[in-house]
Amino acid sequence: MKATFKIDFFELMFLAESVIPNQPIARSMCFDSFSDTHYHNMTDNQRVQFFNHVIRIPRFNLENEQCKHFFARFDPDNQYVVHTDFEGKKEKTEAYFYNGEYRVGKDKYISKEYIVKVSEKLRKKVV
Repeated sequence: MKATFKIDFFELMFLAESVIPNQPIARSMCFDSFSDTHYHNMTDNQRVQFFNHVIRIPRFNLENEQCKHFFARFDPDNQYVVHTDFEGKKEKTEAYFYNGEYRVGKDKYISKEYIVKVSEKLRKKVV
């Protein structure tokens, strides 16, 4: 059984400081979890605040692949609604653009052949 631990948002920001790459694998996996798991548990305000905090940490380096991915996932100006049509089933999916693909996770992307339209995600006013 997988245990779940709740931590305060500000504790999460401090945790981010300790796991920014290059770190051993366990810390590296924690850093990836910000994009694939914790992103979805944050409000828009928290996402922007977390993004702004992490990218200002001196060890955050956009030459590092994990940092580039984090930047793409959290950048408020890189959020899209992707409209798809797969065998007649039409869907809208929130995604971000990374390495030439609209992604929904670090290892999950939307296949270009099913994309009908892409629009910028309307951002709520963030305070």
